[in-house]
Amino acid sequence: MLTFTLAVSLGLGIILCFMGYRFFRVAMALGGFAIGAAIGYFIYPFVAEHLPDADNGIWLLAFMGLAGLLLAFLSYSIYKIALFYISALFTAFIILKTFLLGFGGIGVAAFIKTTLWKTAIVGGTDFITDYQVSDKGTVGDLIKKALDFLPGETDMEKLGAVLLAAMIVGAVVGIIVCVLQKPAIIVVTAVMGAFLSAQGLVSLLESFDQLDLSAETVIANFSVGGESVVLSSLLTVVLIVAGIVVQFKTTKKMT
Repeated sequence: MLTFTLAVSLGLGIILCFMGYRFFRVAMALGGFAIGAAIGYFIYPFVAEHLPDADNGIWLLAFMGLAGLLLAFLSYSIYKIALFYISALFTAFIILKTFLLGFGGIGVAAFIKTTLWKTAIVGGTDFITDYQVSDKGTVGDLIKKALDFLPGETDMEKLGAVLLAAMIVGAVVGIIVCVLQKPAIIVVTAVMGAFLSAQGLVSLLESFDQLDLSAETVIANFSVGGESVVLSSLLTVVLIVAGIVVQFKTTKKMT
């Protein structure tokens, strides 16, 4: 399941990166699916205790898949409006991810969820917080360092500050994309696709030696992220440049 999920992420990322403008409505649907899956991931803890066998991870994947499909359909239907909120939310996510890279490669989902509440995923344990990130300590240790760096007295104030800053920048980018249209769409879809492709490819390579098909492995990867932060970052940059160049060359006659 983990390998299949990452392969899908890689495939969708390639389409976005190199054909985002040519297949604009499809690109918006793919971006909507990725954002919807993240929304489903955050909604799940509120209803988990009311579901049977909530600890096996299957329900969480169902929430992510359903929310992803719903937002994908909505984004495809109102693709012009989706251009703004997808650009804004992806920009905010990338800003958060870049900030957290400085603290050992913490996943955005792990940072937000651990700050808001402790989420039991595996056997009643705090799986996200206790997850070891190479030799840099646990996710909980790295998140504490990130929170100490932020302004504010409480964890909620610190989280609110970084989310507000990311959303403001994201909104500005969303407006710029809507105004500039073609060049901005090419850049945004190349960035989105490069991020998904790099994350999917690196995590896919990491999963081959584990051959763990449980739902928990998918959740762990989504929550914490891959361990090869440097490789993933370099690959993302290379794919962004390649995606922008390819899209501009293949869409010269398109307006």
